[in-house]
Amino acid sequence: EKLQAVGDKVTKVGTSLTKNVTAPIAAVGVASVAAFNEVDAGLDIVTTKTGATGEALKGLQQSMKNVYGSMAVSAEDAGTAIGEVNTRFGLTGETLEKVSAEFLKLAQINGTDLNTAIDDVDSIMTKFGVDSSQTSNVLGLLTKAGQDTGISMETLEAALTANGAALKEMGLDLPSSVNLLAQMEANGVDTSVAMAGLKKAVANATAEGKSADQALSETIASIKNASSETEALQIATELFGAKGAPEMTQAIREGRLSLDDISASLSSYSGVVDTTFENTQDATDQAKVAMNNLKLAGTELASSAFAALAPVLTSLVQNLQGLVKWFSSLDDRTKK
Repeated sequence: EKLQAVGDKVTKVGTSLTKNVTAPIAAVGVASVAAFNEVDAGLDIVTTKTGATGEALKGLQQSMKNVYGSMAVSAEDAGTAIGEVNTRFGLTGETLEKVSAEFLKLAQINGTDLNTAIDDVDSIMTKFGVDSSQTSNVLGLLTKAGQDTGISMETLEAALTANGAALKEMGLDLPSSVNLLAQMEANGVDTSVAMAGLKKAVANATAEGKSADQALSETIASIKNASSETEALQIATELFGAKGAPEMTQAIREGRLSLDDISASLSSYSGVVDTTFENTQDATDQAKVAMNNLKLAGTELASSAFAALAPVLTSLVQNLQGLVKWFSSLDDRTKK
């Protein structure tokens, strides 16, 4: 009877341990596998975008984890940023992580597609001959133009891509080009019409032996210094089209748009993206960052579990295959 009583107590304790220990461990296991799947999706994007292998791939994937663990972003977005920035700009290590984080911030605060933004910015910087070390400043320039004029990132990037060569021929650098196009957009000017007019005016002036930047300055000055509003509007209409001419005429004659106003140094836009992004962060975002790090820990746990389970599963499959083969060889009566 005493042994039976002790046995009952042992059974009771065992049942309690099963409920209080095994269940939480199982829950952690399930959560770890879910975290592994999420993080692995981001790691796979890095692999497919870069085509890297071996130690190079390990380094890129670690960079993806570092970015994912430091920001309130999805694993897939972190993987896209790392993979695309590495491919487009050839960056690695801490520099890759910094620039990738900048693009993630840009996409979030401007509501733009991450992959498209990276590709477009790379194309724009190549057109204007801007070194990759200036990427953070370029993103700040684009963001500030949007904040000041309301122009969307997609519209601005498309205009720069389409008119980059012409703007360079006019002697405008990237900051001047961005600010000019942004001002046109803010004043309701169709940039395609305006650029066609400006290119024609510059072409006519350069045919007379003037430089492109001198021709552009004189074109703007001709509107500002016209003897009457009618004359100014006529010049502007030829340049910017009928739709945007009144607004551009007024902006130029009132001094709100001049070549002096649009010129700036790229370095003056340093920190714009970081500052704007930080001002959007709140407790929810902080919790997301903490959860990302928890998922990274769960990923490591799941990876270790998979490594331990692999030989067991292999053995189990082999035994099951043998069982199936044996069962299939039986006659119907025996099978039943």
